[in-house]
Amino acid sequence: MSKGHVRNVRPLGLLDVLVALVLFLLLTLGLKSLFDVALPGLLKDDTLLQIQLSGGFFLAFWAFMGNRFFKPHIDLVLEREAKTTGSDDAAKKRRSESQLLDEQLNEALRAERLEQLSLRDKVLAEARQAAASRLRQADAEVSAKREEAKQQLVELVLRAETELHEEAERLAGLVVER
Repeated sequence: MSKGHVRNVRPLGLLDVLVALVLFLLLTLGLKSLFDVALPGLLKDDTLLQIQLSGGFFLAFWAFMGNRFFKPHIDLVLEREAKTTGSDDAAKKRRSESQLLDEQLNEALRAERLEQLSLRDKVLAEARQAAASRLRQADAEVSAKREEAKQQLVELVLRAETELHEEAERLAGLVVER
């Protein structure tokens, strides 16, 4: 049953029965006139009266049964449908709330990831700066030691040249003496 159909179900009232009786009487009279034209004598007046009385009793019986016996069942169906609709609405509401929370959680996770990436980039930049500073310091120390070593080599070369020059003069003096 669709939701709209269940909500519109109600037992037959007195006005409903009267309208149904009038329509049923018009229908039977219309059928009698059609049958009289097509097949004269097929539908007799007393048979038509029995059909109309049977139909009237049926509609009255249906209205009575609907009001006395079927109304509690109809009320139960309507109540069940209202609860189901309420449950469906609550489920939809919870589903939308969970989707909203999921979106908020995803946004928070994305923000946290971005923050962690930013922190990682900051730490990496600091580490690179520290490494570059140590590298410059090591280059400066190496350059200073290289300059000191060059200076020592220059001094050693000068001293060796001086000693060589002195030795050459001493040897030359010895050769001249002999």
